[in-house]
Amino acid sequence: MLTASLRLRSDFAPPGARPQVCTLGAGLKITAAAAGAGLTGLLAERPAALLLLCIAARRLAAALLHALPAPVPGRGRLRGRRTRTHAGR
Repeated sequence: MLTASLRLRSDFAPPGARPQVCTLGAGLKITAAAAGAGLTGLLAERPAALLLLCIAARRLAAALLHALPAPVPGRGRLRGRRTRTHAGR
C-alpha cells in the first residue's frame, strides 16, 4: 500500500507541489488511523456480532469503491497532463 501511494504521488503530483502532497498524504493516513482507533474504543463494549458486522460493512464499502470505473486517461482533470512511465524514469 505504501509503495502504491508513493508511486501515485510521484506520478500525478505537480513537481513543485510534491513535498506538500506527500505531507498531506501522510497526515491523512495518520488521521484515518487515529479515527479508526477512536471508533474502535467507542465500540469496544458492543457485542462481537455487531463489531463483525461493522467490519464486513467496511469491507463491502471498500469493494464497491474499488469497483467504480477508473477515470479514462486524457479526459477530465488529467487532460493535457503528461505522466511519467517506468521507461521514462
